[in-house]
Amino acid sequence: MNRPGVQALIAPSATGVGDVLALFPENLSAGTIEPRLSATWEAIGDVPGMHQPG
Repeated sequence: MNRPGVQALIAPSATGVGDVLALFPENLSAGTIEPRLSATWEAIGDVPGMHQPG
């Protein structure tokens, strides 16, 4: 994608579980980005859609 001024895009994740959000801060001149914690994963089994082998 090569569109001047694009601020962000959302696309399906490579695993097919959920989406990925990509922000382009250099194009957010008038906006602000405030990150927040939405989840903490301690092990692979904590990740939605992932299962422990065995």
